[in-house]
Amino acid sequence: MSHDMDLAKIKKVAKEKHVTFNDIMMGLAGMSLKEFMEKKGDYETENLNLCIPFSLRTLPDSPAELQMQNEIAVLMYKLRCSKDLDASLKVVHHDIAALRNSAKPLGNAYEMKLLGTLLPTILCFFALGDLARKLTLVWSNVAGPKKPLTFNGKKTQKIFYLVPALGKLTTGISIISHENIVKLGFMSDTCSVEDPRPLVDIFEANYKKYILKE
Repeated sequence: MSHDMDLAKIKKVAKEKHVTFNDIMMGLAGMSLKEFMEKKGDYETENLNLCIPFSLRTLPDSPAELQMQNEIAVLMYKLRCSKDLDASLKVVHHDIAALRNSAKPLGNAYEMKLLGTLLPTILCFFALGDLARKLTLVWSNVAGPKKPLTFNGKKTQKIFYLVPALGKLTTGISIISHENIVKLGFMSDTCSVEDPRPLVDIFEANYKKYILKE
């Protein structure tokens, strides 16, 4: 897991470049993954297939209206791994906006529900396994609470979370915010990435270079 990153500063850079917070994080991730792969001797890979959970839930107007629902779609996205951040941001911003505004999220959600209703459980597992074999990693970006949550009169200081996985797809990147702090988590089975810490270190170095301007 990364050290604390400044949410406000990331959003400021995103605004300056006319992209979203998620675009910036994806662009930095693509750069970091490219550098990480080259250090491992892979100079050919230019794209990675991501699995992105896409929420279909509407935001409640008050805490009383909040319902715990698993209304999500699982979308596929080919992430460009490039050392040129501005070029990557342009592609990511266009592709993600087109994906978000298309019928794919809703169609995918109902397709998964239909398969889950019609197929036996064992066949659903096989279907998910087949899907996982076509992907490289899971990408999750969750907007956490803007104000600390309170439990039994005590305010939360930090959030600990697990990076999601899908079947045999045991590699994932997850981003979550808490107040004005953002953290990135990277998880992988040792058969895919023996030590994930170097990738997190590369991401943090790129964060300092392109966000903090250090």
